[in-house]
Amino acid sequence: MTLADRLLYLLILPILPLVFWFFWQPATQALQADIHVNGQYQQRLSLQDNQTLRVHGDLGDSILEVQDGKIRFKDSPCTIKRCVHSGWLKHTGDFNACVPNKVSIALLGSGTQKFDSINF
Repeated sequence: MTLADRLLYLLILPILPLVFWFFWQPATQALQADIHVNGQYQQRLSLQDNQTLRVHGDLGDSILEVQDGKIRFKDSPCTIKRCVHSGWLKHTGDFNACVPNKVSIALLGSGTQKFDSINF
């Protein structure tokens, strides 16, 4: 380690906590979920009401479960079931989709979203 490396560490280390504090935003609890099928808006659900919902997509019915302010794909007719294995969504801006069945969930709330775009 050279003298320049040490100076760089001495400059950066005190600044890191300030940068983290300034840019970090806590996740906010989502209040509603928008359901889309084949890119078209279907309905908006309240996450406060526990329920199970069947949503018909291209391959068949995806089963969505809402429980205690969270939502998930409980089952779907796709083969890989990545949407099911993704688990519960609960924060504003969370998103999940069953791409083969063309069913998606986007969570909405009063806070700001963590991401402005997501690439798969």
